[in-house]
Amino acid sequence: MFRYFKIYLQYFKSSIMLLMAHKFNLGMGLLANILWTSGQLVSLWFLFKNISGLGTWNAHDLVLLLAFSQISFYLSYSIYYNNFEKFNDKINEGNLDKYLLKPISLIFQISFEEVAVAQIIATVINVLPLFVFGLIGKSLTWGAVVICGIVTILGILLVYLFFLNIVGLTLIIGRTGGVLSVLRNSSDLGRIPIDQMNKYLGGFLSYVLPIAFATSYPVMVLTGRISALSVIGMEGALLLILLILNLITWRIGIRKYSGSI
Repeated sequence: MFRYFKIYLQYFKSSIMLLMAHKFNLGMGLLANILWTSGQLVSLWFLFKNISGLGTWNAHDLVLLLAFSQISFYLSYSIYYNNFEKFNDKINEGNLDKYLLKPISLIFQISFEEVAVAQIIATVINVLPLFVFGLIGKSLTWGAVVICGIVTILGILLVYLFFLNIVGLTLIIGRTGGVLSVLRNSSDLGRIPIDQMNKYLGGFLSYVLPIAFATSYPVMVLTGRISALSVIGMEGALLLILLILNLITWRIGIRKYSGSI
């Protein structure tokens, strides 16, 4: 484990050096993220000028939901999603072979090879003000915050494992870039409260593309709308299922790919 941590630090350092070589792009990226988040807040302000709430969700709850959705969005792009998008190209260009020959897990390499450091900076800049506004009027204990953090981390891990399985299918059925893009865009629905959706869409965002466990459910736990134990139980069951699916998918995929070179 410590060995992989050291390797990831090297990936991180290399990404920082690349970022510092393109400072203008960093500035423009941060500006774009700030403008996007500001636009979301303005939209919510106009919405709540005319209505008192969205079901049981008030303006502060929805801003808090936006904060959690931003955490999920930015961290996915920072840590692994950019790498997943390049996986098809690695196969087509024949570059995957060199990853298979390295004494490092293939999944680790294709997940974490590059780190989008700018998105991590954007997470801090954009999310902290959202949390400050969203938590106004809420009385929280440290225990509730810790439990909410556990629910959020497990939710983010679920989303990662889901996309990792889609990427693994590339080795079995061919290009999945289009599917990956569609599913990633669908995750924007995480900004809508899960309990305000119809059961089919809510079920899809919970048990198929599990983005709700990184967005809606942490807010619902934090505000007492749902039991934390029930959410953690569901996350544990889904984690086990996705781990098994990934184990099967990647073993079959690597065997099939190895047999074709």
